Amino acid sequence: MNSLIKQILKKQRGRINNRRLLTNFIGITSLFSVFYILISLCIGFLPGVIVMSVNFLLFLLNLRLFTTRIISYDVAAHIYIANCTFVAILMCSFFSGGLFSPVLPWFILIPTISLLLLGIGRNTFVWLCITIAIIITIGALASAGFEYPVDYDVTWSRFFTTTCIFGLSLIVYIVTMVFEKARENALNKLAQKNKEITDSIYYAQKIQHSLLAPQELIDKYLPNNFIVFKPKDIVSGDFYWAREYNGDFYLAICDCTGHGVPGAFMSLLITSFLNEAITEKSIISPDKILEFIRARIIETTAKSGSQDGMDGVVIRFHKHSGKITYSSGNSFQTQIQNNILTKLPKDKMPVGISYKMEPFTLQTIEVAKGDMLYFYTDGYADLFGGSKGKKFTNKQLNETFLKISSLDMNEQKENLEQTFVDWKGDLEQIDDVCIVGIRF
Repeated sequence: MNSLIKQILKKQRGRINNRRLLTNFIGITSLFSVFYILISLCIGFLPGVIVMSVNFLLFLLNLRLFTTRIISYDVAAHIYIANCTFVAILMCSFFSGGLFSPVLPWFILIPTISLLLLGIGRNTFVWLCITIAIIITIGALASAGFEYPVDYDVTWSRFFTTTCIFGLSLIVYIVTMVFEKARENALNKLAQKNKEITDSIYYAQKIQHSLLAPQELIDKYLPNNFIVFKPKDIVSGDFYWAREYNGDFYLAICDCTGHGVPGAFMSLLITSFLNEAITEKSIISPDKILEFIRARIIETTAKSGSQDGMDGVVIRFHKHSGKITYSSGNSFQTQIQNNILTKLPKDKMPVGISYKMEPFTLQTIEVAKGDMLYFYTDGYADLFGGSKGKKFTNKQLNETFLKISSLDMNEQKENLEQTFVDWKGDLEQIDDVCIVGIRF
């Protein structure tokens, strides 16, 4: 039995947007209008003839506009329900019998069934309930023997009174429908624009990912590594870059100004500057590479008057000597050796325009077998969360590095990602995240 009910409900839901169903409803109700026009003529009831004739013309006009697709399915269905309810109010007022009026069941049953089958929205249902309440009120007054003042003709008084009630209800309904339709159209347009923009950004994400350092290249020179890369938005201002040049391996971890689309544009720009510095200008020292990038950023953004740039580190792994040199502008790097954590030095100035425009310092890292190096941007440490909604902080991040440094690289990555999720909870990620871990 339950299976049968589910099949029937499924079948009815499938008919909601059936244009033929609405056309049939309008046609059948038009025939009812003709029937009551004839009855009203036979009994000499002029108001009934006028009302039902107007209603019949409205049905025909609605059908014409709907079948020629001048108006949409939803609009035609709303007009149809309004017409049916309009007749229910007037005919309930005209005919005697109050709540037991023979007209009442027909003209409440038709729009109610139509409403359920056509499925035209919550606002129409609310309006229909209000209108039915008005009909019941009118019927109750008639049943209670309510009489109009003797100076007025009862039938015409009821006609004009009911027309006023209907007019007010119709105005409320039309205003509601217009605003609902306008809101729906605005939301549809917004959703379409949002989809177009989001699709474009996802395509930009593919382009950005294609410019990130290939994992195969990193694995070739640094077999024991992991990368945690979590853009705040679809595209990222953080990025990691790698290049082999004359046998040496270069790795950069950068945090560009901004995040999302603006940050991604800066990341593309700085990626091109890194390629230009090494492969075109043959600049091989990390400190000189940062100085070249700073000069190119200033040159490129000077016209706009902005102070865009990046925090970042460039590391050079010397193939023949095994030496590691790097230069860091406001970036973070940590070494763990014999379970002792050391914060590696950096220049406290960004790669771009700042109050401090000194040459970058070339640093050297002495490593032994089993050492861990972590290069990272500030996004992880700045993450809000925990039980009190506070920042994760660099101190806690370094403590995490120390705790997981003995694990293999995959486990370290999984631990950092799970800690990120647990700490963030339901709060929003406020910045891009990039961490590169290397074991020697």
